[in-house]
Amino acid sequence: HAWVEECMLAVNRCAAQYFAENAKSALYISHSGVRADRLESLSTVLNEKLPELKEFSLANLDGFVSIFRALQADDEREYLRQLMLRQLDRTGFSLEKAPHFALGFDAYTTISSPLRKANDYLLHRLLTSLIESNVGDSLTTKDLESIEEKQDAIRKSVFDIEQSLKCEYMTRQSGEFDAEVVRVFTTGMQVRVLDNGIEGVIATRDIEGKCSFNQDLMQLKTSKGEFTLAQKLKVSLKRVDWSKKQIQFSLA
Repeated sequence: HAWVEECMLAVNRCAAQYFAENAKSALYISHSGVRADRLESLSTVLNEKLPELKEFSLANLDGFVSIFRALQADDEREYLRQLMLRQLDRTGFSLEKAPHFALGFDAYTTISSPLRKANDYLLHRLLTSLIESNVGDSLTTKDLESIEEKQDAIRKSVFDIEQSLKCEYMTRQSGEFDAEVVRVFTTGMQVRVLDNGIEGVIATRDIEGKCSFNQDLMQLKTSKGEFTLAQKLKVSLKRVDWSKKQIQFSLA
């Protein structure tokens, strides 16, 4: 599986480079790294915690990759790595070559699955056209908007179906579960059950004592202690809210 994944990444990266050099426009997948509204605060936290990384900037691709690799190489920095991951922007589409921060590539697209993905099939047609005649059909802004609209609809449908199945499954479960904190916000935190990967929320109203939220560190502070990213917890099912298709946990 790892080899297949590496080969797919290599093929997709090579395709993006080829399109950048030969096509007037193509469908690139871009990722801008840390969200613009969180860039300054995250940089401040990392500079305070890891002053040896001050020479690197999250705002550019090389700096982002260097910082992430430094966090990934040390298990004691797992919290900071999770803090960085939770503040990343979403991937997007572009008609022009653009960096993909999360993969560490200066250009990226997907072309390796033309039998199951329409976007990849579209790029196969463009690639064939370029190879045979050195002239490829140009993609337009209208094409891009249509692709983005359909992609969003697919994501929402998949999420809706998955949540329904997860909620149905959890209604048949009981007892305590080992979980970890994957997100923290003003009204509570999101946890993931380690055995099956199912996620749910714990509301601050269900946590004993007054809670205060630190957005820069993504921490909840209570009279009983702190809750942070990647923290391990024992939880139990409180209820399934079918109106929101949301699984609600409570601390065991």
